Amino acid sequence: MSTERISPDRWKKLRDLAKLMNRQNERVMPIIPPILHMMDYVLTGEELDFLLRMGTKSYTFDQAAGLVARPGGKFREFLDAVVAKGFVQRIMHDEAEDEYQLHPIVVGWFEWQLLYGIKSPDMGEHSRRAMEIFHYAGRFNFFPLRNLQNLVTQFGFKPNQRIGAINPPGAEGKGTRIEVGERIQAPDSKVYPAKGVMELIDEFGAKNQMALAPCICREMRRAVNDPCRFDFPYESCLTIGNFARTLVAYDYGRIISRGEALDVIQAVRDKGTIHTIYHERDDLGLGEIAICNCCWDCCGLYGGYNRGQISVKFRSFYSAEIADDADCKGCEKCVRYCPTGTISIVNKKAVIDKRYCIGCGQCAHQCPKNLITLLPEERDVFLPLRKKKDSRLGAV
Repeated sequence: MSTERISPDRWKKLRDLAKLMNRQNERVMPIIPPILHMMDYVLTGEELDFLLRMGTKSYTFDQAAGLVARPGGKFREFLDAVVAKGFVQRIMHDEAEDEYQLHPIVVGWFEWQLLYGIKSPDMGEHSRRAMEIFHYAGRFNFFPLRNLQNLVTQFGFKPNQRIGAINPPGAEGKGTRIEVGERIQAPDSKVYPAKGVMELIDEFGAKNQMALAPCICREMRRAVNDPCRFDFPYESCLTIGNFARTLVAYDYGRIISRGEALDVIQAVRDKGTIHTIYHERDDLGLGEIAICNCCWDCCGLYGGYNRGQISVKFRSFYSAEIADDADCKGCEKCVRYCPTGTISIVNKKAVIDKRYCIGCGQCAHQCPKNLITLLPEERDVFLPLRKKKDSRLGAV
């Protein structure tokens, strides 16, 4: 962990800022020292004081300018800097003034901060500090704190992300049939939940409000010489709606068409991606902001779980089932691609532990004999903090 000395007064201000940012989100992040050290690394004293004055309210540009003594032109530069660093969210409107408000810690500041770091000459230091957050969390993986964390996550928190599976043929459910091209192994793929992956691509592609951005998790690990074990393109995160517009305005992403988005989905799906759908303020009742194409190695959520650093909870719409295993040869392909490690080989046959199946569809997509089906079933799936000895990737 970073060992630089921070004055007690500044440390208190950083903690107060983190508390305000937590109030902007459905999910409350523990205010641990590495988060404050990362904030301290990029914030000037003037920026920190300005953010504390903002509090949790929403401001127009002129209202925000009234919080700091700076000439108009200089304030634009100042405000753009705190937006670029991820502390302030800019909500862009077509027929009204843009709004500015404090970002949550996650999803919000943390992701933007890493995008800021990608463009910085100090990217390695940004990434190292981000990694410290996960390392710090892993320090508490021991009895009885492990059990306590699992209880709190399972019963005290709502799921903050949902799994956007693309269903193979044969599953029952409602929805629109979507032809997605020859490169998808399972033909006539369909997606059933309201506003699933394809529906979101159709909706926001038509509005020209879909942007492609770098995967911050892959970039973070590459910068600390621990690259992703999957051969995924680094530019693979799809942002949508206002979130996409703001990313593009600050040169963190680029607008793409529906066809280009489908190309991304097709390219990463065969390689083992999990389509994770993120919502505003981590609230599943609010609008979608991103379709992250994640893997179970470098992703902060799936990788953190597989390393025994965090427990997580997802909203899922499917469960995988092997209806007839007579033709299963135990090739283990489904085991390799399952992001939660819930499939095992028993007596040379694949067995799925439904408790930890998030319904991502990778096992069904990768099975060479098409023996696995996704059954529509909306549910919350809790993935407990794994013991270090059971960590799939090794606790780090």
